[in-house]
Amino acid sequence: MSFSAITLLQNVTARSMDSLEARLKFIEVIKSLHKTLNVSRDTSPSSTQPAATEPVHFYLMHYEDHYEDFHSCLFEVTASMDSLDRLNVLIYWSRLVSSLWPRASKDVNGQPNIAGRVVHDYLLKDLGRMLALVLPEHDWKALTNLPVATDVFLHVWRTVGSPSAQDIEPLTCRRESFPLDPDLRGFIDRQSLDPAWRTPKPDASDSMREALLLLVDRRAKAIFLQEYYRAHGAVSVPASTSASTILHRMESDRERHKKSKEHLWFTDRDSSMLELAEFDALWQQHRKGMTRDDYQDVKQLQRIAQESYLYQI
Repeated sequence: MSFSAITLLQNVTARSMDSLEARLKFIEVIKSLHKTLNVSRDTSPSSTQPAATEPVHFYLMHYEDHYEDFHSCLFEVTASMDSLDRLNVLIYWSRLVSSLWPRASKDVNGQPNIAGRVVHDYLLKDLGRMLALVLPEHDWKALTNLPVATDVFLHVWRTVGSPSAQDIEPLTCRRESFPLDPDLRGFIDRQSLDPAWRTPKPDASDSMREALLLLVDRRAKAIFLQEYYRAHGAVSVPASTSASTILHRMESDRERHKKSKEHLWFTDRDSSMLELAEFDALWQQHRKGMTRDDYQDVKQLQRIAQESYLYQI
């Protein structure tokens, strides 16, 4: 069977899946994100990797018919998770935006295509709601999600727009440049851990701005907790998370950190480098082996290396 036939068969299979089956399979995808999120970076619908093992691939294969079901599943399943496990869903959310954004366009009537509707009317519009689940109010331990959640938000905003340095300064400035609200100072003086938490407005006209304000509020809460500890020592906060969940989160953080280092050695191709055809020509030219001059050069390098090992005492 040819590659095009396989692709056509996949597309037919994707469109024949009913709503219930789509929801059940997508729920399993969400619950398995801690295992599959970093399996592959290939987000092409024609990828030969099984859709069941690559979460972004699965979404791209089926979203045109089931994006509304998928969107509701994202919130339902995430709400049922422990707050420490919700970070993977936010990372997945950002990868969906990154994958769909190049496909988003408008037709001749100025109406967005399906990818455009999904990005603007669902993923971006409800980004604040998802951040509120990842950083829920009155959940102090969830503030450990804040650094990665901030990075994800900035990545999404830079993907779909061009935020100014002034816009993102409250999230990127140093701790010394982030003033703590006087009301929060008052809670520290009264030894109270019950300040007001911001919640996203459901019908905000600027969803990115609303998400930004939520993250700024959570950063203020994280600094407040640090200052509370400095002032009073021990901090008593409710901890309903099991030890297994904490260990699982530690393992996820370790894996994510390892994955983030895998592509650091990538560099942009220099213009002075050989083209592939030039390299192949030189490779074929010297396939017969080393010449006498090559052996002399190696011998000279070996002598220089041996001399460099000598020390004057």
